[in-house]
Amino acid sequence: DLAGSAGRFSRVDLFTAIVLPSRDVSPRYQTTVVQTDSGQVYSGLIVYQSVDGVTLRTGTNRTIRLERGEIEFQSRRSESLMPMGLLKGLEDSGYADLYAYLASLRK
Repeated sequence: DLAGSAGRFSRVDLFTAIVLPSRDVSPRYQTTVVQTDSGQVYSGLIVYQSVDGVTLRTGTNRTIRLERGEIEFQSRRSESLMPMGLLKGLEDSGYADLYAYLASLRK
C-alpha cells in the first residue's frame, strides 16, 4: 500500500525502494532460506523462531513449521522480496511519472 507508506517514508526513499528494491532491506523483510536434512529448501519470512524450530511464511497465507532437528542449514538473505528489474525498459518519462505519483500521495 503506497498511500500508507507515503506517510512513513519520504518520496525519495519510496522511489529508491521501488527502483532498487535490494538497496536497503529492513531485517524484518529479509528472506530466510532453510534447507532440511532431507534436502528440501524453503524460502520465506520468519514468522516465529524458537529453540524448537522456525515458522516461515513462504507465500500468501502459507506457512511452514520446521523443527530445529530437521534443519541442516539456515541463512538470511539481504535481497528484497520485490523482484529486481520490474521497471526494466521504462523510459525516463515513466520514472518522472512514478516520482510525481509518489509526490501526490502526501497531499
